Amino acid sequence: MQLLANIGCIDISKVERDGGDGVVTRLGKAVSKLPLGVRYAKMFLVAAQAGVLDYAILVVAIFSETSPFSSSSSTESSEEDSGLGDDQDLDDIDKNLVAEKEKKKKQSRWYHHGGDILAAMLAVGACTYAGRGAGGASEAFASRKFCEENGLNYAIMCRIQKMRRHLAIIAKNRLGTTAGVAAKTGGFSYKMKPPNKLEETLLIQSIASGLLDHVALLATPGDYPVDLRSAYIGCSSSIKVPLLLDKASLVYSRDYRQLPRWVCYDSIVRKIAKDGTPVNVMKNITPIDPTLLGEIAKETQMVVLGGPLPSPPPIYDVEEDAIFCSVRTKYGSHGWEISPIRRGMYETLNCHNRKETSD
Repeated sequence: MQLLANIGCIDISKVERDGGDGVVTRLGKAVSKLPLGVRYAKMFLVAAQAGVLDYAILVVAIFSETSPFSSSSSTESSEEDSGLGDDQDLDDIDKNLVAEKEKKKKQSRWYHHGGDILAAMLAVGACTYAGRGAGGASEAFASRKFCEENGLNYAIMCRIQKMRRHLAIIAKNRLGTTAGVAAKTGGFSYKMKPPNKLEETLLIQSIASGLLDHVALLATPGDYPVDLRSAYIGCSSSIKVPLLLDKASLVYSRDYRQLPRWVCYDSIVRKIAKDGTPVNVMKNITPIDPTLLGEIAKETQMVVLGGPLPSPPPIYDVEEDAIFCSVRTKYGSHGWEISPIRRGMYETLNCHNRKETSD
């Protein structure tokens, strides 16, 4: 129930007064009609409204799998490295290190300022184009060769494509009036171009809309009793430990100054550091713009709105026939102050006055 409230599918603002579990919102009703997890269903709907559904289908398919940049033998390699047998030749160890270094070099070419998911989207799109929908052995050979040459996992790539086809059919059956190839045909284009700057922004907003309670802020020195590189503070009060960037993430950097300040993540994985200390690592990182966060989350429980601000001054909207003002906006359980959002003056004053009376 808290998750549904956090992403705006139910309204629990009057539960204390009226009891019950809250009221299902218009968004919640729309989300319930999609056979997807609520986070991904919301991403779908937000992307469809923004006109980037074809890209969002690929994004959700990537979320459903492990990273296409991961090695199929990474687990085996780590186990071998942790306990080198007497029969293991040093030359073999050197070769493995060189091969791993070369693989990371290939993967680094996919770096994208929009984070891991957008980088993976470009990689999947390029691999799809390499196959060109030839079908059969020809397409499989071309795709496999592309993956080998570019540090991608072919098996994971195939599973992502399979999920992509499934999601395209869902788009046609449930969102048939939406613009895009998937909604019209139930398939996808093998020549889909990378998104332009505006489409990237809309896509990042769509991703963030489903991960509003998975937002994290880069910690400053002194926030934690120990010095942790790439440590972040989670926006939820239930997360009381530092969150670390995955070192496999394309946005990870040893230089604190190069790290994104605001991010959202898909999940948290508990790992054991070399010194035996348990650490919590964020997976599938997407840097986000905090100036847009308030608007994305304004109908959810993740933001707390204050009274009207004197600057910028209120303005009259002719189409809405109403006066709008900017209101002080705080995010998450820590009350991080973010860019103010625009709200109707009448509604703002009524809510603010009721709060002062109750206080």
